[in-house]
Amino acid sequence: MLRASLACLIYWCAVLSVLPQSSTRPASERRFSERLNVILKEDPGFLRNVRSQRGFPPEMESLKWLLGSWKASGKRYQTSSTPETPVADMGSVINKTVSDSSWIWSLNTREGTGVLMPYIGYDRPSKRYLLDTCGGAGVYGVLTSPGPKGESITFEGDATIMGILIDLRQTFTKTKPSEFEIFNEERMADGTWVPIDHYDFTKQN
Repeated sequence: MLRASLACLIYWCAVLSVLPQSSTRPASERRFSERLNVILKEDPGFLRNVRSQRGFPPEMESLKWLLGSWKASGKRYQTSSTPETPVADMGSVINKTVSDSSWIWSLNTREGTGVLMPYIGYDRPSKRYLLDTCGGAGVYGVLTSPGPKGESITFEGDATIMGILIDLRQTFTKTKPSEFEIFNEERMADGTWVPIDHYDFTKQN
């Protein structure tokens, strides 16, 4: 699904900025090994327990409405220098589970890498939901979420699109039994969130 909207995000972000940006995420005063050592002292079996976990976690059950084959359409929002643009057909997206994997995997038949890729998962150590953007050509980054709220989930984080770093917020909302929407926003220098684009998905099976 992100693959369906990322092509439009690429265009939109290129219009908004051509200058590289840097993340404002604070750096730790302690090194990774030191921080991990604190965890292992408290729980010596921590690494073994994390690495031995297989299969679809119960935390992901509430997102199974994303599974299936979907058709997408939507629009790119107006800016001060570009008009609102409808997107009539973004192709189809297939979301499915894979044996022994804790992720929802996705394949976009029009955009993206053209292969099944990990898409949405759950990280047990941090108790965060993950959205992997790396299925889109020229795109990489992992957005995170504290979890669903009702039939909606919002991910935030840095994504790099065609060399441009963007602070992205993406919200998935189930609107009907066989429909959902994706709303993309970016954070501006003054801290405000502005809309990028919006997509409606209709289930095909």
